[in-house]
Amino acid sequence: MKLNKGIKKALLLLSVTSLITTSVLAAPVTEKKELDLDYAITMAISKDETLGEYARNTAVYTEQKKSIENIGSVEYSSKKIAIEELNQKKQFQKDRITKEVTEQYQNIVLLQRNIELLKKQINLNENQVKQVTIKKEKGFCDELTYEQAVQSLEESKVKKEQTEKNLGDAKKSFLNLTNINTDNYILKEENTYEPFVLDQSINSYATAMATKLLKYENEKVNLSEDDFKENIYKSGVGGTGPKYSDYLEQKINVENSKVKLQTSYDKYRLLIETQYTVLSAQLDSINTKANEYKNSVKEMKALEIKYKAGYISTLDYETQKVALDAKQVDYLNEVYKYNILKMQFEKPWTMSEYSF
Repeated sequence: MKLNKGIKKALLLLSVTSLITTSVLAAPVTEKKELDLDYAITMAISKDETLGEYARNTAVYTEQKKSIENIGSVEYSSKKIAIEELNQKKQFQKDRITKEVTEQYQNIVLLQRNIELLKKQINLNENQVKQVTIKKEKGFCDELTYEQAVQSLEESKVKKEQTEKNLGDAKKSFLNLTNINTDNYILKEENTYEPFVLDQSINSYATAMATKLLKYENEKVNLSEDDFKENIYKSGVGGTGPKYSDYLEQKINVENSKVKLQTSYDKYRLLIETQYTVLSAQLDSINTKANEYKNSVKEMKALEIKYKAGYISTLDYETQKVALDAKQVDYLNEVYKYNILKMQFEKPWTMSEYSF
């Protein structure tokens, strides 16, 4: 029994519609959202165990301070300093996390850009190998030139493979830091920066920052010295003080603490002054890369006119395009370096050299 044409068309339409519907339901397409850096920082702060430890210690010290009746005692002052120091450490740790998340975020962006650049470079190298192979077969290319082209292609492939491994490691590190899988997001490429303006002398700035870094260490040393003078030295006059050997030991401990504090102070002042020198040099580097890129853009426009007119080959034109992309990535890398250095200069406690 034969089906008429109308029924055949209806069945065919139903079959195609069913197939399309099934395909859409089986593989839904979801558009990736842009990963907001501030959100990533918030996530990292929320899971940081060091901040959790500081919070627990603050709660304990606060309760202990409440139980101390004599608010003029060394014990009470020690607890007060300890609580205030923990509050400062909390803020320092949050700033450190902000820097670390920002640095890792930018690193992933750079690695992704470099992989895209290497893909273009590999395609370019493959075309170069094809060209020199043809020339070699016709006797217009020597063996050394051919081998160099093949070697360049292999080097690009190896570099791409290593960069992909580095990207995988960077994503794992970011996941561990923030609980965010970057494969589910698009990372924003931010290439802007604001030059740091120092509104005072570098000596004054370094002094103020070193003082802030060591504020509570200084208070603890002062408290220890006051306690020594009042309870050790004075009581010794009336014959009720400690043994002379104990007196000497506590005296040297106070003096050593003061020397250690001064050493740390000098160290941080020098560190901050050095950071300013590095920051200034990095700004010069950005300007250099920016000028190089602008000049390359101008050259590329002139080259494009020649290419359209048939004066240069497609291979030479594509080579210059890849070179221009590389300069753009170089510029982005310099901007990212500057932003991190600036963050460290504005908040020296985010530097790896500072420990607390």
